[in-house]
Amino acid sequence: MEAAVKITERRLREIIREQLTIAICEVSIHADDIFLTEEILAEENIFKRLYDIIFAKGEEEEEDIGAEEDEEFTDDADGELGIFGIGGGDVDAVAVAEEEYRKWDGRHERDPMMRFLLKKYWKAAGQDSLARSDRPWKEPWSAAFISYLKKDDSSFPGGPAHKRYMRKARENRQKILDAGGSPGTMSTHGVSKRDPVAYLPTEKTPSPGDLVCNPRGTGDGFDDVGSKNHCDIFVGGNEVIGGNLSNTVTKRPYDASKVTMIISQDSRPDPKKMS
Repeated sequence: MEAAVKITERRLREIIREQLTIAICEVSIHADDIFLTEEILAEENIFKRLYDIIFAKGEEEEEDIGAEEDEEFTDDADGELGIFGIGGGDVDAVAVAEEEYRKWDGRHERDPMMRFLLKKYWKAAGQDSLARSDRPWKEPWSAAFISYLKKDDSSFPGGPAHKRYMRKARENRQKILDAGGSPGTMSTHGVSKRDPVAYLPTEKTPSPGDLVCNPRGTGDGFDDVGSKNHCDIFVGGNEVIGGNLSNTVTKRPYDASKVTMIISQDSRPDPKKMS
């Protein structure tokens, strides 16, 4: 007679949590690759509701490892980490940001329910290894979050680090300055209508869809864009939404005093008014 296998309630809950998380991730991944049918969405919602019913009470607080706020992914390798167009518009990005903020609802990045969202962000940022990881929170993900919001905009140079689009926007600004203010010469200098352009906060009030950025201990966030930075998306109403702040997605008031660069794709500056 085989000996009975003893399993604790805690272990049983861990097994159920693991299997439900895998099921949720599988549904979400497939839903991202095919048409979102009502059946798929209903299935995903069932999994989420079941998870919440089982684990809404009695959860133990997981250890909060890492900084309160995001420090940027700093790997400079080419290939997987290179600058690329991730192929929309700014209004669409704002709608996506609001939807992602609603989904997070203050949940911690280590909440298993958030794993499938983080995987989508890393996929949009071109980080396949992190998109497949069981620990997608192990690298700072605020730039991946922005890349996901802009994933349908082929003019936006998404990636795992804010410095990539900050430097590109600064480069485009310089091309416009070099063009001397003639709209006809901007395209010949390599700046198209939807390319991101950097502004000083004193030059522009952000519009919905603009990115508002600041350095995190390296560089000045404009003339010298260092390796560590943070960017939020301006969503209107004097508010911004950003990822990996306090280990979640947050909405907060726009504070121009803390912003060193505004990145816009919906307008073109007058070089005569740019320093």
